[in-house]
Amino acid sequence: MMTLSAVGLLWVFTIVGAKEEMCPLKDDTRMAAVSNVDSFDQCTGTVKYVDELPFLSAELFDESHVWVAKNGADIGHVFEIRNKNCLATLAMFVDKYWRNSRDQNVPVSFPMYLFSHEGLSVNEWTDISDRRVYFLYGHETWMWPAIEIGYKRNVSGSLMTTLSRSPRVFLLERFVSDNEIDHIIEMGSDKMQKSPEVVYDEKFIDYRTSESGMLEDDTMVERIRQRSQKVARLPSVDYIEQLMLLRYQPGQWYKPHFDTFTDIPVFDEVDEGIVVHKLSPLVSHWTADMRNSMGCHMHRREVDPIVADFYLRQTDSDLFPRLDNKKFVNRFNLSEISTQGDAIDLHVKWIQASFCQDGVLNECVIRMSQILDDSYNECTIGATPTYWRNRFVTILPYLSYVAEGGGTVFPDAQDGSVGNGIAVDGMEACERGLYVPPIKNAAVMFYNVDSNSAKRDYLSLHGGCPPIKGIKYAINIFCWNINADQGLELFHKFER
Repeated sequence: MMTLSAVGLLWVFTIVGAKEEMCPLKDDTRMAAVSNVDSFDQCTGTVKYVDELPFLSAELFDESHVWVAKNGADIGHVFEIRNKNCLATLAMFVDKYWRNSRDQNVPVSFPMYLFSHEGLSVNEWTDISDRRVYFLYGHETWMWPAIEIGYKRNVSGSLMTTLSRSPRVFLLERFVSDNEIDHIIEMGSDKMQKSPEVVYDEKFIDYRTSESGMLEDDTMVERIRQRSQKVARLPSVDYIEQLMLLRYQPGQWYKPHFDTFTDIPVFDEVDEGIVVHKLSPLVSHWTADMRNSMGCHMHRREVDPIVADFYLRQTDSDLFPRLDNKKFVNRFNLSEISTQGDAIDLHVKWIQASFCQDGVLNECVIRMSQILDDSYNECTIGATPTYWRNRFVTILPYLSYVAEGGGTVFPDAQDGSVGNGIAVDGMEACERGLYVPPIKNAAVMFYNVDSNSAKRDYLSLHGGCPPIKGIKYAINIFCWNINADQGLELFHKFER
């Protein structure tokens, strides 16, 4: 482990001296919604593993059972929980079960987010719907489970239907209104130019013959962006790029391609802090160490309500040490920390604010530093995963009626079938795979990256087939698994 915590501890020791008693920990209602009811006596032994079953089978169980699955998965694990007040205990039990039996390479620094099967955050038992829960680790972004071909659900005003599981493709009916369509086409038509294409060799010449133009933000454009954020369950509308209007005249196409940027490298959590968030190596290493220490401490005991609640509720905390947590970054002015002394001050202030009561701050800092260091040294951290920050999911609304042709094709799709592609000279890919016809007011949504945000989904290869009769208008809505401006900055930084 990095020696920063130990150095900070020695620095405090020289001032106040060491004390052996356990420090009084802070009772902070901002972090204690779960810990007030998740007591050790109430919750020990309340959860047990039952079985592994697909999503639809969860309907067979009563209210004492919860079906839990990883992000985007269709197969989950059923757990019995005998006390509904023990939600944090359920999360920790599932976490330990998964690490021990399913994925021993998951690092302890990965906290667990809980989501309902509607993709909404779960912070208390009443947030769970139909006894189905999904968990996301670390830096994952919500991914809709496919369930089965033809599965339907209502999501933020749109009817979502699964078209394919491999790749993961959905149809969104009622996604844009006629008024929005008329406004977008009128506003963007005079901005249309031949779409840019990257020419690597002769076979890519005339690879993209359609037209496109960027849309300026106004009330209706922002409304579509916000709707996209809600439908995709993104953390923020800032994860969405500036929208792009597309126009395909008869005979124009975009041959099969990926929406992701190949040149962006993968990062581990420390490098991401340095490269993406532009913070000092000291800060990036320290935050990783503190997350590991907290994870180790949480996994050493059956229930540790204060640390567990702090850990599980990181998204609404201004104290959780993660560098994409703006509340935390701003609270401690992390952009100004550059020296070892600054980092020691940060360590002390963070422990005081997170765990300590007024009046016993020095003793608490010493004791809590010891707890975190001992926990870190006594557990296995796990593998250091890497993340691929890129265009995570694409939403493509269709704005016009096309009598023939003009669909979106996924030539390598392994399942699913909607409509029939039309053989076109120069774009034979339209004949095979999954073909989604352009349905006015609807949108096709598909994932470009796997649920772990680790690598490209190569089955997401897709193309825009040429209209035969009619003009196709559509919008490119590129949604990242990170702030889109940061993502595009990465692309330009590493573009070859």
